Amino acid sequence: MKKIVKVLFGSLVTLVAVLVAGVSFTIGWRPFVGPRTRPLTTRRYTPTPERLARGTYLVEHVTPCMECHSPHRWSEHDAPVESSMLGAGQEMPLKGLPGRVVAPNLSPDPETGAGNWTDDQIARAIREGIGHDGRALFPMMPYQRFRSMSDEDVASIVVYLRSLAPVRRQQPATEIVVPVRYLIRSMPEPLRAPVPAPDLSTPAKRGAYLVTIGACGECHTPQDDHGQPIRGLEFAGGFVFEGPWGRVASANLTPDPSGIPYYDVTLFKEVMRTGYVKARRVNQIMPWHAFGGMTDDDMAAVFAHLTTLKPVVHHVTNDEGEAFWLAGMLQTVKIGSADTGGRYGLIEFLVPPGLGSPWHVHTDEDEWFYVLEGNLTLYVGDTRVDLTTGGFAFGPTGVPHTFIGAGPDPTRVLVGL
Repeated sequence: MKKIVKVLFGSLVTLVAVLVAGVSFTIGWRPFVGPRTRPLTTRRYTPTPERLARGTYLVEHVTPCMECHSPHRWSEHDAPVESSMLGAGQEMPLKGLPGRVVAPNLSPDPETGAGNWTDDQIARAIREGIGHDGRALFPMMPYQRFRSMSDEDVASIVVYLRSLAPVRRQQPATEIVVPVRYLIRSMPEPLRAPVPAPDLSTPAKRGAYLVTIGACGECHTPQDDHGQPIRGLEFAGGFVFEGPWGRVASANLTPDPSGIPYYDVTLFKEVMRTGYVKARRVNQIMPWHAFGGMTDDDMAAVFAHLTTLKPVVHHVTNDEGEAFWLAGMLQTVKIGSADTGGRYGLIEFLVPPGLGSPWHVHTDEDEWFYVLEGNLTLYVGDTRVDLTTGGFAFGPTGVPHTFIGAGPDPTRVLVGL
């Protein structure tokens, strides 16, 4: 009997050891014991005009916090915040989330907002991913990017949030499904040392800081089925956003031909300030309406950093124009053929009003356009060409170009490669 008990006890000890090792070397113990956190301090950020100005600039044009923490009129191109609701929070309208994700009310309302949160509670949530109530925040809040935010910049943001008009609006609690609600507990990491001001000595370094705290990589990097960024596709686009703004995939921002190699700093500023890539509209889920308020120097710095990214081959299509390039191919009529790597050499497109091709550039062939019937607007580099029936234009190798139907009826255009 003693031998049996000894064997059973030994088996139990072995099983426990295996379980402990298995948990330790896979998901760890944080999902069970809670996130890593640090004690809160009593620090208070002195409100100064300089901090308020800097915080206003960061929140409204760089980070930008209010894209999530305010309700928007998403059907409009500039997605304005609902009247008198700045900072009031919202239930995130993005499809495919693992449960109900709510961006809380950050206004100073003491009952439904952040009025009773301490400065350090807000700062800890921004950079360390721990809510005022001690829970791990869902990482749609890009606190892992915000970790790089300097102490002075986070102080400025807190000062700005304190300056908002209180909005009494009770938001529901975030409810994440099992097991995700437990797995995200392993992600927060406490900051245990000061975060100094960043190195802004060159435009590219300045841009790197702005791109990081702007969380550009969060949206412009595709994710796998587990919500993890796909390695090797950083900034290569393809993250799909579906909601009241429609369904759209983020763009490839790398210098690869499938990205934006044809952008220069002038075009970049134009896109960010108008929400249009020439004739093609940028979807409102891309917060161009916020980023467009950056200074010229900061916007040029962001572009300088983007040009240093590793080129990644990743062709992205979406509903805001690029998808028509593929859908349009289904509407084409084969007129002739040529040895063009499997592509047709001569194609007739039926171009709906207001739609057309994405901005693109051919690195190995010229392209020409002949309007069979209708009206077409063609951009070749910075040159705009308006064509009517019988009109002809040429797109040389290496020059970015796009076309869009400009008449009240579909346009028939012959494209030759």
